[in-house]
Amino acid sequence: MNKYIQALVKNVRTKLESWFNGQGTIEHQEIYRFLHSIAGTAATIGFEQAGEAARALMGQLNEDDQKEWEKDELQQFLFPLISIFYYEELTTIDEIIERKQDFKDKKLILLIDDDPAVIMLLKEVLQENGWVVLTAANPEKAIHSYNDLNPDCIIINYMVQGKSGLQVLRRIRKELNQPFTPAIIISKDTSKDTRVSSYQHGADDYIVIPFEADEFIVRVRRQLERKQAIDELVFHVERNEERELETVSSEGEIKVSDNHIHVGIVDDDPIIRTMLTDLISKSKMVEGFTLEIKAFKDGMEFYESNWYSQHNRPYLIILDGMMPRMDGMEVLKKLRGLDDQDKFTIIMLTSRKNEHDISSAIQLGADDYLTKPFKLLELETRLGYLIKRMKL
Repeated sequence: MNKYIQALVKNVRTKLESWFNGQGTIEHQEIYRFLHSIAGTAATIGFEQAGEAARALMGQLNEDDQKEWEKDELQQFLFPLISIFYYEELTTIDEIIERKQDFKDKKLILLIDDDPAVIMLLKEVLQENGWVVLTAANPEKAIHSYNDLNPDCIIINYMVQGKSGLQVLRRIRKELNQPFTPAIIISKDTSKDTRVSSYQHGADDYIVIPFEADEFIVRVRRQLERKQAIDELVFHVERNEERELETVSSEGEIKVSDNHIHVGIVDDDPIIRTMLTDLISKSKMVEGFTLEIKAFKDGMEFYESNWYSQHNRPYLIILDGMMPRMDGMEVLKKLRGLDDQDKFTIIMLTSRKNEHDISSAIQLGADDYLTKPFKLLELETRLGYLIKRMKL
């Protein structure tokens, strides 16, 4: 979006918010001048959609009318224009992604909603606290761009574009494997069943509209603080993972026993990585073996590391099925395409449960397949069996 359109968008939003958040009625002449200004400016700067909408609305008005407009009536009348200026992605998702570095010190809140009144209210309240707010009326676009945006909090209307916001949340939680990003459901529905259903679908909070702005901000801030605490934990976990787990002699050579195994854990969930590292390193199933355990946060990091090609000794690879950049199935296919692929024993550890996915993994060369959620004892037993049958 060019800077002139950005300026027009800012001015129009400021005027609309002053009307709808102010007291009293709005004069007809002020509304007519407002539309006239948009029609002329938008056409000049190439924002044809806004110009056409403004001209269409002007055509419904008599310039000399002395009417006083109530806020609710005006909001309904201006709805076509509000739609353009608030949820046609004027601050586009692509722009936010491109400028993500500019917002690195600010919290990004993704608002998935198509109600202009709610959008105006929430954007004003949230932005007053210094948070960056990205509005998406199209749930599919928000989901598609989610990993690139990596928001600190998601706010979803219970109903958006005639569909359930809970289905949007379910997809974010399950398909995108984002269990830790705070999610708030907002709704005019006060029923207990709706609240309970929202929590069952993964919501961290449920806020009824209308709400008190100060309470709303406190509840959002609490979720952001929780996300920051999780991010800090992830940072420390990943920093510890980067430490060399191999024992190095004074000459820099790796000391290995005859039963040395390289264990690679490839999963985008830091909690899973930490848990598996701890489970394997302490398991009785690996007594008598010398282990080098290395964890990777996604398939691309693993593949580009070339860690798996540095030794001719056996490798046990634990792959998550669904990860950003390169998923477990792609990694599996690449490993089985190597000349020395026999040195790899590979177990898929994933939430994909349908028979087609399981069959595909086995056909590509997976030695075992375990679905999440899993029992630690079962996983430990299977890993022990795989280690014992490896060619040492």
